[in-house]
Amino acid sequence: MSTPLNYGGVTEADLPALSRIMQHAFAGDAESCTKWLVAAGIEHLRAVRSGNAGAVGGAIRGSLLRIPMGQFFAGRSVSMLGIAGVGVPPEARGSGVARAMMGDALREAHEDGFALSALYASTQALYRQVGYEQAGFQFRTRIPVRQIDVRPPAAKTPSVRPLTPDDENDVRDCYRDFATNFSGPLDRGPYVWRRTREWRDKSYSGFGVSEGRSLEGYVFLAQEQGENIYGKHDVLISDIAFTTPRAARRLLGFLADFATMGESIVLQCGPLHPLISLTNAIMLKIEKQEYWMLRIVNVPKALEQRGYHPAARGVVQLDLHDETIPANSGSWTLAVERGQATVKKENQIRPTIRTTTQALAPLYTGLYTARQLRLMGWLEGDDAAIDAADGLFMGTMPWMSDFF
Repeated sequence: MSTPLNYGGVTEADLPALSRIMQHAFAGDAESCTKWLVAAGIEHLRAVRSGNAGAVGGAIRGSLLRIPMGQFFAGRSVSMLGIAGVGVPPEARGSGVARAMMGDALREAHEDGFALSALYASTQALYRQVGYEQAGFQFRTRIPVRQIDVRPPAAKTPSVRPLTPDDENDVRDCYRDFATNFSGPLDRGPYVWRRTREWRDKSYSGFGVSEGRSLEGYVFLAQEQGENIYGKHDVLISDIAFTTPRAARRLLGFLADFATMGESIVLQCGPLHPLISLTNAIMLKIEKQEYWMLRIVNVPKALEQRGYHPAARGVVQLDLHDETIPANSGSWTLAVERGQATVKKENQIRPTIRTTTQALAPLYTGLYTARQLRLMGWLEGDDAAIDAADGLFMGTMPWMSDFF
């Protein structure tokens, strides 16, 4: 890549050029691409331009969308910048533009104080070049409606009612109480919350499980009719959460009541969702939808903001290398006590794990253990350091239901 590139913000005048990039990147049409970009917020869009004209001139050679939010690990929210809509016009592809743009985006994220960055990759090779790595799952699960056999006794069944805008705060509280029990779900911002209600020209209706004024669970769903049989349809779930066992059973019973014309319940989740375990359904169709990738943007913030199991206690030294964000490189001491971490940079003083910030990502989320990563050749360390790391990063399989 010989032409100088300048990374920066955009204005409304840039929307036609950005929309053109999105059309060629994702096979969309001009109207829908422009609508998406405007809804996402002009202030969250970034572009790289050729020449030395700065942020307000020069031909746009690539663009991306920043999505500020968080991500839950071991009960705590870690600041995270989602990246989406990465595109380069066809005439500029293969010249290193995307890699240069992503490097600038990550350095900006570091300066802005984000601990992590995550994305769904159209191609893993590009994002691995700037330090992202596979870190968790998103699966699509289809449950035949007639196999949902959970119907709580009528006398103990909380009511289900349509949700209204007045329920918004309760919905968000319910989601947070649910999501903090798992590793990987998003601490959603406005962009993702909006997509649980409206996404790709489909509207989702909300229903809540409540006893009095307390919201114990909810589901947002849409019904998608099949092509050949009139009325037969799938029930698509964009969001579902519960805070009590009885709310989980009531939601399952509510979904089972779609059996008259409904064929399958479709939801995005991990390899297994707790709702599935509460049924006896075995004729499921579970397929990998995406592997999401994670990038450690700020090492001390990422390690200190993350939750740890209350029983985890110990110290491990991480000798890290980061080509894109040099401030992350060096020897970091991670000490965990009662679920809280402290991190400081110091010379090597104990058995150390040697790796990159890229390979740290799947250890951080719990996708792989340190022992497994050593087997893969992604990190080095003696047994004492490996055992210490595995004791600190123990957790559940990382997954998320949201796509961004």
